[in-house]
Amino acid sequence: MKLYLLIATFIWIRWTFPRTTIYGLLNLSWKILIPLSLVNLLITAGLIKVF
Repeated sequence: MKLYLLIATFIWIRWTFPRTTIYGLLNLSWKILIPLSLVNLLITAGLIKVF
């Protein structure tokens, strides 16, 4: 029963989430993660400067 649940969970996860491609990860990096990190850097620098 445990093995059946484990296999069913793996199959469910594989069917639910689409396969990630290199281009999808590059788009995520350039369009979302890098701007967020720059904003985080600016906020942190501003807080350090104020306090």
